[in-house]
Amino acid sequence: MSAIAIIDYDMGNLHSVCKGLEKAGATARITDSPRELEQADSGIAGVGAFDPAMQHLRSRGLEEPIKT
Repeated sequence: MSAIAIIDYDMGNLHSVCKGLEKAGATARITDSPRELEQADSGIAGVGAFDPAMQHLRSRGLEEPIKT
């Protein structure tokens, strides 16, 4: 993927983050795919309440790729 993965877990304003990164010259992609997250150069998760955010990340199988 060679990009920044913006992690979609149904919380946060992802499109604003994506546009901001693109304006700064980055290649960014919104994804909820663990495989795409593992292939990305880096990942960003949006702001949200921590406990519900972790529940959303875990339910999508994204916790381990983030740790890796």
